[in-house]
Amino acid sequence: MFNRIIFLLLTSLIFPTKLLNATESQGGMPQLNPESFTSQIFWLFFFFTFLFFLNHFYFLPILKKIRDNREKTIEDFISEAKKINSSVENIIQNIKKDYQLAKNDYDKIVQSSYEKKKLEYEKKLSDVDKSYETKKDALNNQLLETKNKVISNLENYALTLSDNIYKIIMQKKDSGTKSELKKLIMEIHK
Repeated sequence: MFNRIIFLLLTSLIFPTKLLNATESQGGMPQLNPESFTSQIFWLFFFFTFLFFLNHFYFLPILKKIRDNREKTIEDFISEAKKINSSVENIIQNIKKDYQLAKNDYDKIVQSSYEKKKLEYEKKLSDVDKSYETKKDALNNQLLETKNKVISNLENYALTLSDNIYKIIMQKKDSGTKSELKKLIMEIHK
């Protein structure tokens, strides 16, 4: 509504009806009529001045406000991005620290488990070694007993063996005595 009133006022000032009627009756272009130059220069100055003040005091502050709001928004976003970036850096540092602590704990657990299993292995190995040593000693004792038994009965075994050989070769059954065997061994060793 206000704009319409201003427009009507301006058009009535710019185009006065008397001047319009006079120029129309003369014919030709009214802009080139020297009688209207002063009024055209006045209105030109008036409109340029009006447009300058309108731009300077109305449109430019709006544009400046928009630009300032834009710059403020950009600065806010940049500062928020910096805050987010620093918080992300802190989170990354915390994750690295937690990872290192977890790794150290894991390494300690693995090391302690390794040491514990190593001790258990060595204990079982020593138990097995003791068991084998005990069995070895028992077998050695048994072997010595058997050796002593064989040595003590060697004459009997030799006598039995010679009787069997004699039986196979001669095909007669004849048994020798221990004294005969000893006498034969003495003759061989001489």
